Amino acid sequence: MCLSKISAAVIFILAAILLLASPAFAAPGHREMARGNAGERAGGGDVAAATGDDQYNSETAAGRVAGKGAPSAAMKAAAGTYVTDFEAAAYPFTSIAFEGLWCREAYTGAHGGQLYTSASGGDALEVIVEVPRNGAKLTLYSARYWQCGYCSYTLVNNGTGGVVISGTVNLYYDNYDSNMPQWNYQVFKAAGLKRGTYTLRVENLGRPGTDRWPQEILEYFEQQGIEPPPLPHLVNVDYLELKV
Repeated sequence: MCLSKISAAVIFILAAILLLASPAFAAPGHREMARGNAGERAGGGDVAAATGDDQYNSETAAGRVAGKGAPSAAMKAAAGTYVTDFEAAAYPFTSIAFEGLWCREAYTGAHGGQLYTSASGGDALEVIVEVPRNGAKLTLYSARYWQCGYCSYTLVNNGTGGVVISGTVNLYYDNYDSNMPQWNYQVFKAAGLKRGTYTLRVENLGRPGTDRWPQEILEYFEQQGIEPPPLPHLVNVDYLELKV
């Protein structure tokens, strides 16, 4: 996501060509994609939506259903804060599944130095969470950026099948001039969770967060005699936090 103004126009025109040939928008900072496997779904309250020059390194990561980990009795009883950056399943996040095309990207501003990004509508992430005691709080964090769009989230109590929280969030952020993302953006917070197993699903809705390209890019398209391509609608997840 770190681009000079001179190179931005050139890269965006290349991105426009790629977009016309592919359903995945290969935008700067969101270039490498890997196909994920269908997530394993399991059949959840207070919600609060929205709450320097960043180095970039992209690594292709195969989407997968991560292995399940069985917690020990001590882990079940332990109170504290658990965090996952979606790299691998570990108690209490016992299953992590990517659907569609996702990219693991390294940024110094991200939690743990990385986040996962989707460029196509319908791409999804599902996480199974084991809540060991009543009164727990689950919070999802993402980054906001000018190429981002809308995502949906749904948290289901697997024991009852009831939806605890669901909604949509716009991850768009008007930062084209500064090119600095807004980190640690709270997508949702679910408080007062009861002991049990929950499934969180986050999905790229394929909907841009704004209705126009930045003026500089529009002017470049006009100069080149090129029709502006559809707007990007990137969605990302940074980390998921469970407090018990």
